[in-house]
Amino acid sequence: MAGKLKVMVLFGGRSGEHEVSLQSSNSVINALDKDRYDVLPVGITKEGRWLLGTTPERVLEEGFTGDLLPVTLSVDPTFRRLVSLDHPGAYEALLADQIDVVFPVLHGTYGEDGCVQGLLELANLPYVGGGVLGSSVGMDKIMMKRVFAQHGFPQARFLGFLRKDWQQRPEQILDQIEREIGYPCFVKPANLGSSVGISKAGEREGLIKALDLAAKYDRKLVVEENVVGREIELSVLGNDEPQVSV
Repeated sequence: MAGKLKVMVLFGGRSGEHEVSLQSSNSVINALDKDRYDVLPVGITKEGRWLLGTTPERVLEEGFTGDLLPVTLSVDPTFRRLVSLDHPGAYEALLADQIDVVFPVLHGTYGEDGCVQGLLELANLPYVGGGVLGSSVGMDKIMMKRVFAQHGFPQARFLGFLRKDWQQRPEQILDQIEREIGYPCFVKPANLGSSVGISKAGEREGLIKALDLAAKYDRKLVVEENVVGREIELSVLGNDEPQVSV
């Protein structure tokens, strides 16, 4: 183990994208060079329990089963270790070494929205991905679009409103969408990804169903105009001097 970086990979999570995280984290763990990194997988259940002793691949096959150790992360910035919530037994050695870096392969709420990033900042642990502010703004599509608009970025026309608005005055919401956005349009939960809860509506009946579906996942809803074009994904690496993949 000498010379290796200890990488804690967080997977699962309290999100509608829990299963997506299992797939992604399995790919990440398989891709990490085991000659350079000592990988410590930590699963987070849908209820939010942190468990040591399994992998995303096993959870995909059989769920969170077996002799797993409940743990939590110490926020003491000098400690940088997991803390056992039960007798560690065979896992004692895994808890002994300090964590060098965290790879949170968590999707959606409590994973990409700044929550876990804030926890890692408190624990003084370096981590992969955006920081607290970037994660929280990027997760909330309405806030993100308002920031884009403030900086003059071109984007699809959109409307954002609360679930209670849809429940209390549906006719006004429908009229506003048809007047300002039109058909076809896309309806999304404001704080989810991986296409969870997203629908394309081509008429009023479809729009009602789409809004009802999105409202099951989030209290904030966003409706966007349909844009015909080419989708391009970019990767950005770095902080003060970031590098872009194109």
